[in-house]
Order: sequence, then structure tokens, then C-alpha cells
Amino acid sequence: MKRFLILLLALMPLFAMAQRVPDNEAILARTIDNSSPYYYPRLMERYIHGDTTLTADEYHHLYYGFAFADNYRPLENDPARIDVLEVFVATETPDSTQLLRVIEAAERLMHSDPFSPQNLNILTFAYGKLGDERMERICYDRFTKVMQTIEASGTGRREDSPWHVLTFQHAADFTAWRGGEINNRQVRSRSVEYIQLRVKDADGNRGYFFDFSRVYMKRPEYEKPKEERKWKLNDMPLN
Repeated sequence: MKRFLILLLALMPLFAMAQRVPDNEAILARTIDNSSPYYYPRLMERYIHGDTTLTADEYHHLYYGFAFADNYRPLENDPARIDVLEVFVATETPDSTQLLRVIEAAERLMHSDPFSPQNLNILTFAYGKLGDERMERICYDRFTKVMQTIEASGTGRREDSPWHVLTFQHAADFTAWRGGEINNRQVRSRSVEYIQLRVKDADGNRGYFFDFSRVYMKRPEYEKPKEERKWKLNDMPLN
């Protein structure tokens, strides 16, 4: 995965987002309200169709709103993820046929993990190698704004100001994007973990705090009965 990490580090933020801790109740209320500008099916439709005009506020509701979608399964591994990585790491110089296979598997993975930084990063690489500048730009835009959305959710430097993520892998990808390498993880509370780095980052940080509360809410023993949401969006079931 050396190529993946190199590309991650090359993708630097285009603009800064104001810090905003995600409020689950407020996000749920807005994303299930058909009259709201943040109504989730409309936001997701724009995202899937490659709309690069989505704002920081809309990405905030998109990313954290996905925690309430029925196809959000952070503790399950989609076989498409394995397909993506198997094809991607098969050779250092994939040909066009292999790149098309990567894209096909990566697009399938978008259904279960539409905001996976790793997957968006691989799509950016694959489309770029194939010369599809439009899709390369769309995937680059998605990747960058997902990272900025996570970055804006806290400082990552204190237990009471963690970065909020949807999966354990997103935290690993985010750490790599910042140039860090994970040494170990330490549970600090019911929702927060501390990821210790092998070496200090450029700012002198020894590690980062991440909030995994949304992941833990998907454990069978914690899941509550589903609320009626009536989300519908073509072939991407949100309900």
C-alpha cells in the first residue's frame, strides 16, 4: 500500500472548514425533513452524481448523517473492499484492464462506504491513470472534503475534543493523510480512543483522539429499534 500512502500525503486541503462538533440529534432531524436543505436523499444524490459544489455545511450533514442510514454497517466488511485492494496491490504498474477492475470494485464499495477515504483515494489514482480528468477531479474533491469534514469535528489533541469518524478505517486513513503512522490504540472512554503515533507529527503531537461512538452504536447490544425515516434513493437504499 506504499502507493496509497504517497497519494494520501499529496492531497492537501484546499480550504479550511470552521470547527464544528457533530450534533447527532440535530443532524438526524435535518436530514429526515423533506423540506430541509439537508434532506439526506437529495444530498446523497448530488454526492453520487459528482456535484463538486456541495458546501462544507452540506458535507457535514452528508458524512455524519450517513450514521443513520440502514446501509451504514461499520462492523461489517464489504467483499468489494477486498476486491479493490486485491486488484490494486497486485502490481506496481497496473494496466488499463486492471485499473478498470479497480474502479468497478471501488464503485461497488461506494454503496456501503461512500465516504471511505481509502476508496476515494484509490478511485482518484485509477481515474487519473486512465486519463479521465473529470472523474479524477470529482473523486479528489470528495476525498479532500471528507478529510476536511473530519478535521473540522474537533482538534484531535484532547479527549474532550476528538475527531469524529464513521469507521476505524477512516481514522487510520485520516492519520495517514496527516503523515502519521499508527503505533497502537488506547481506549480512553466508552466512545473515545487515543491513537499513538510511531513518531511525532510535524506539529509535535504524539497521537490523536478519535470519537468512535457511531461505530459502537451499531453493535447489536446497543442498537435501538429503527425510527421511520422513509428515505428512498434509486439503487442506494437508505431505508
